[in-house]
Amino acid sequence: MRQVLRLGRPLTAVSVGGRAGSTAEEAAYLRGLEAGEAAATQQCRALLAGVTAETRALRERQAAEEQELVSFAVDLALALAGHVVAGEVEAGRYDLHALAAGAIRRARETGQAPLRVRVHPEDFERLVGRLRDAVALAEGEEGPPAVPDASVPRGGVRVETATGRVETDPALRLQILREAVARP
Repeated sequence: MRQVLRLGRPLTAVSVGGRAGSTAEEAAYLRGLEAGEAAATQQCRALLAGVTAETRALRERQAAEEQELVSFAVDLALALAGHVVAGEVEAGRYDLHALAAGAIRRARETGQAPLRVRVHPEDFERLVGRLRDAVALAEGEEGPPAVPDASVPRGGVRVETATGRVETDPALRLQILREAVARP
């Protein structure tokens, strides 16, 4: 019958065949044991340092990949939104009057009287008939004239004042949305 002896601490003496080992043998054994433990400890520390570094690198790669995925998802959503908005603009299913009224209101908030409202020629007929209602002019008050301008994108409005202009269009609104989403 074979018995296994489990030690809770290193051996301090070796007995072979019932005889105690010499002091030199014991000392050599202990030095070897200590050297082995030191080498094993050093190897474990090196292994642990390597695992820690790889774990850190993996987390950094994972965070970068997650950020790329979020960025891709935002780009995809905005591209889809741009496609939908372009279709709505092309079909004429958007509130150009509200855009014009908002741009005129922003121009007035700066203390500037709007001199003219420029829109794309294909949007001109839709706006010109209802601009007065969109601007909410008082009785007898003249509103800014609407002017067709091919440099204004479809669905966009440019309100000119004496010192500048206020512009809005679907692409600009999507860009503002993109920048807002990109902020941390």
